[in-house]
Amino acid sequence: MLPLVLGGIALAAVGYGVKEYCESEGCPWDEPPKKEPDTPVNLFESLHEQKLELSRHTLLHIKQLLWKLKNADKKLHFTDIVIIEHEKLLTSELEEDVKLYASMYAQILKKSVRLVGCYAESLEVLLLKETDYNMLDKSEKKFVKKSYKVVNTIEKLLGLRLLDDKVLNVEVIPLLKKYKSKLDTFTEEYERVAF
Repeated sequence: MLPLVLGGIALAAVGYGVKEYCESEGCPWDEPPKKEPDTPVNLFESLHEQKLELSRHTLLHIKQLLWKLKNADKKLHFTDIVIIEHEKLLTSELEEDVKLYASMYAQILKKSVRLVGCYAESLEVLLLKETDYNMLDKSEKKFVKKSYKVVNTIEKLLGLRLLDDKVLNVEVIPLLKKYKSKLDTFTEEYERVAF
């Protein structure tokens, strides 16, 4: 009983101290958050960083897992991509349609990271069981092939160029929709066949 009483007294003392501090200095949680000076955001710089992160870490990890498979089918390979760096344009300089598709592109890239992570986890489990492609059963081989397709699709996505001379590249719009649809399909298929 004594510890409860002492704990209650200590809590009351702390509460009183906080109250006194807030009355004299003002409470930080009562103030509106301090705004940083308005700085225009470089939307494409952030997209480029996202693309590099996806390529250098997420995709590299799953590729390393797939390279561990011995005797893999010769038809299984990765596409070579070049990540295109977009011009350094401030968001305030962009047309609304460019902002819309750049945002869509960023969402697709985020979805790609999650999807590749799921495939990588399943590949890690599969590789614990077997590293020889020839020893895998039919469904496991199908999963490995699907993993290659996922990686190659995302690499093609990384090579898209949204702008042509500061104007939206209209050829990219159907491609973005196509890759988004493919990634949705890969996600659905993953949920059905994951180990």
